[in-house]
Amino acid sequence: MCVTSDLTYICYTNVLKKQRTFVESVRGTSFIEKLYDIYYGHQRRMPAKSAMDLTFRQVTADDYDDVIAIRRGIYYGLDYLAGRYHTMLKTHRGYVAMDGEKMVGFAFLTTVDDGTTSLVRAARVHEDYEGKGVYRSLSDYIRQFIICDKNIKRSAIAMHVDEEVERLVEKGATFVGKRKVLVFQGAASTVLPKITDVMDTEPLNHDAIAKIFTSTKLCSILFPTERFVCNWVAYRLLSSNIQHFVSENQNILCTSLDPENASGQPLLSIGMPFKCAIGDLVCVDFHGDIGERSKVKEHLEKHMKMLLSQQAENIVIMVTFDDLMDDSLLKTAMTNLSMKEKNLGINMNMIEESV
Repeated sequence: MCVTSDLTYICYTNVLKKQRTFVESVRGTSFIEKLYDIYYGHQRRMPAKSAMDLTFRQVTADDYDDVIAIRRGIYYGLDYLAGRYHTMLKTHRGYVAMDGEKMVGFAFLTTVDDGTTSLVRAARVHEDYEGKGVYRSLSDYIRQFIICDKNIKRSAIAMHVDEEVERLVEKGATFVGKRKVLVFQGAASTVLPKITDVMDTEPLNHDAIAKIFTSTKLCSILFPTERFVCNWVAYRLLSSNIQHFVSENQNILCTSLDPENASGQPLLSIGMPFKCAIGDLVCVDFHGDIGERSKVKEHLEKHMKMLLSQQAENIVIMVTFDDLMDDSLLKTAMTNLSMKEKNLGINMNMIEESV
């Protein structure tokens, strides 16, 4: 692994010839090309130029305004970058493509699953630079880091475009699973007063989740794809991953959930709040059955009560759950809270490919 400046340049030089062959073999067809395959954790700057005379560097907290200015209003107005940039810098590395002094492309990179899975998140290109190879140039610049690190076994992403998923699977990517995504909006002044009697369940801590992960029976019910999904990231059921989704800003709730007895209708949910372009958003990922006899309503109201500010004006609730689940009870609960569904028609498709 490249850990010093000199070693980085040595590694960079040694892999260039190998990289050119590798890039040509995947360019335009590979899942890896699509996702950048950027590995986090290396030098902040490396002298490199693209065909457009772009340069590349790692971002810091001081770059917040310039990074956010690259592209606004994307991902249906649900973009989390502005609301989570500083928090994500603690566990991610961000890279930008620069045209002179102007930032024209960005992506957050991190690894999960004991460092064996690389993720690219919050990727964007300036609107004026679309179709000019910015993604590809950024990808080519940082691909050498994956080649240097032998721990990474795969790249992963969650995509909302079904047609693109089909194309990638045809090219050799692995389809892990699909989750349905529903988005609801409402005025805080109307919605919050209706949430009066919430369940007294306390959020799960690290040890409680670790215990669930050791229960084969519970995991088969809650995680049929063998993934724990939180805010569009699909984590393997490893204790080392728990640190990524247990924090003071996220709540994990459970009902009818006993690692020693899986009777009843187990339901687990994780809620994460952040501000987006269209309001104060809470992303709630459900694991388990949200059907007729479930406590999906109680989970939603608890997350909203705990995570939404009393000063919020516009509320957005984004819910994900297994594609095969009946969502009628969930929709009824949202309707009763005066939350209106946004008909986006998107899914969360979990995709992986070996590196």
